[in-house]
Amino acid sequence: LWLAAVVLPSAWVLEAAVSPALMRQGVVWAGRAQTRHTMCSVMLNVHSAESRAKISAANKGKTPWNAGKEHSEETRQKIAEGSRRAALAREQKRDAERRAAIEAAQESDPALYAQLLHEEEQVQKRRARRIARAEAKALGLPTPAEERRRKREEAKKSREAKAALAAKAKAERAKRTGSKFSPEARARISESLKQRWRDPEYRSARNYTTSAETRAKLSEAMKARWRNGTYRATVLTNTSHSEERKRKISEAIRKKWADPEYRNRTVEAIQAVHQNATRRKYKRTPQEERLWRQRISQSMRRRWQEPNFHAQAKGRMKGSRQRGQVVWERVETGGSVRSVRSAGSGGSSLGTGASGQLGGAVGQGRAGRGADIGVGPGPAGEAALDAATRDAAARAAAPPRAQPKEAWELWEGQEEV
Repeated sequence: LWLAAVVLPSAWVLEAAVSPALMRQGVVWAGRAQTRHTMCSVMLNVHSAESRAKISAANKGKTPWNAGKEHSEETRQKIAEGSRRAALAREQKRDAERRAAIEAAQESDPALYAQLLHEEEQVQKRRARRIARAEAKALGLPTPAEERRRKREEAKKSREAKAALAAKAKAERAKRTGSKFSPEARARISESLKQRWRDPEYRSARNYTTSAETRAKLSEAMKARWRNGTYRATVLTNTSHSEERKRKISEAIRKKWADPEYRNRTVEAIQAVHQNATRRKYKRTPQEERLWRQRISQSMRRRWQEPNFHAQAKGRMKGSRQRGQVVWERVETGGSVRSVRSAGSGGSSLGTGASGQLGGAVGQGRAGRGADIGVGPGPAGEAALDAATRDAAARAAAPPRAQPKEAWELWEGQEEV
């Protein structure tokens, strides 16, 4: 009683009497010593090393008052409820601090505001996962870790089962490989089969042929499949013929192209296909286009750094400029075949040659890159030849243009192509 009468009224005095060294060591709890609990903590913790050693020596060998005793169910529920309330209070306090920080950063620091929003989103995700795990555990459902472990075990068992089946099948195939019969046994089996095939009834039963109606159905089905271009291209891919068969095919094509009606009809069909063809052009995104140009630039830099590439490119460009002049020549004057060689700006022509192959070129040619086009008899070939002749005459009458600079001259001093 006299201790309480002296200590309790003098809380502020004791708070001031505690040395700063003890406060720095964590002996005194944070905050003012205004309550009885804090005052008792201060009083009990203000012990010297010798005093604490004496208390420890006196307590050695004594049994605690609650040794071997368990809390009652009511006490456990109270402890659990208090722990839940404390945890919820701490969580609510942290949430309030985060919301206050987000509101404060919304006006002052946009970067910090975005970072805090991201952290808040991660906190909510973790909380949702934690709640889901708790609910699953309460319902007796497997946790995500247990589910992943189960899937890994199932996949492992499946792989092991497949490997065992493959090994078993391989062993079975090894057993069946080769003949276990002796040469005498194989000779007897062969003789027995020959005797069977000498029997007319056995031979007729084995040599069963389909009826004419069935063969007609099969033929019609195969013709229908061959009308499909995709199936035909798939079957004919990498198909090689003998030299004799190639020669026969070539002769048949020449005979077909000798017919003016067939040739004109085919040329018109090919022209219509090329005019009406729609091609899907892939469009790159700006980022893909930039990466593509960077790759081209890096590749050209590497090529131009090679010792022999500069001289080779210079020689090729000189030859291209010399071949850039338009040259027209007649290869055969008396035959049905006239060859036209166009170089320089390119051209647009369509015609047929003596070999039976159709040649067509529409587009812009590059310097010195011409095309050999055979023009045979017929309205389409004569019209193409007349148009090409007029175009050549117009280009010959035009004044000469200034020669452009060489590509290596443009390259020197440039960082990118």
